[in-house]
Parts: sequence; structure tokens; C-alpha cells
Amino acid sequence: MVKGTLYLYFPTKQDLFASVLMEEMEAWWASLSAAPVGAMGTDLAVSLASRGLLLRLLSSLHMGIEPGLTPDGLRSLKAWFLGFAERAAADLEKRYRGLEGRGFPFLLGVYALAIGASQLAFPPENVRALIAREETLKLFRVNFGEFLAVAIDAFYKGTRVQEGQGQGEHLPGPSS
Repeated sequence: MVKGTLYLYFPTKQDLFASVLMEEMEAWWASLSAAPVGAMGTDLAVSLASRGLLLRLLSSLHMGIEPGLTPDGLRSLKAWFLGFAERAAADLEKRYRGLEGRGFPFLLGVYALAIGASQLAFPPENVRALIAREETLKLFRVNFGEFLAVAIDAFYKGTRVQEGQGQGEHLPGPSS
């Protein structure tokens, strides 16, 4: 396909990236939803670890993709994200105990953890080479799946609704 042909459908490359991101998110969630329920951190981390393109797009979203979107593209992306997050949050609440009424802010936390873990685990090539070469820097060798699973499980444990308690006092909701 010729570059000019793409711009008939996408006014900017960021609009193209946003479209790919939405497709990747839907595919990720469909595969996770079809998998058997296990430990939350492992389920989410394993499903994300196999999606390198999705992780790169998510890591670029706020600083690289969104600023270059057309106004209509940005509005469309945010509306889609809201709908996706509401569906995914409802699925999480059904799939894992203790998230009743807290799925949306919990999903936002997982999103932040995934971006952070991917930045640590997949640094630029020059950084990766230095860390691999220098034994004194071995603590920076992060296994994405393992790191994210532990982080999500800790986040889940600290934020889930305990039986007999109110809903998620530990996890703030959306700002007013």
C-alpha cells in the first residue's frame, strides 16, 4: 500500500496508530476473556507479555499519539477508550472477587503498572545492552511478566473490597 493511500483513511500517522491501538486492545481483551480464570496478576501479565505491539502503543499513547491526533480522532479515541474500559472493568468485576464497583479505577491502575513495567523491561537498545553487559546493573534486568504479575497482585490485594467492608476505601475513584 502506498503512503498516500493510507492518508485517504487516516489524516495523520497518529490517527493510524490510534486505530491499530484500538484493534490491539480489543484483540487482547477477547483473548483474555476466553482464557480460563487463574490468578489475576498472572492472567493479566501473561496476556500482555505476548502483545509487544500493544505495549509499545500504550507506552506512546499520551506523549506521542494523542498530541498528534486530529480533534475528531482524539474525541473518537477517548470515547472508544471509555466504552472499552467500562466493558473491561465490568468483566474484571465478574471475573475476580473483591472488585465489585471498583473495576474501572482498578483497570486504570493496571494500565499504569503495565506501561511502567514495559518501560523498565524493554528499554532502548543502548540501555538494554549496557544493563546486559554490566554486572553491577543487573538489578535493572526486569522480566516483564514476572514483575507485572507481582505488581498487579499486590495492587489487587491492597485495593479489593473485603467481605464486610465498604467498597474499596483504598482505591480512589475518578476525579470530580
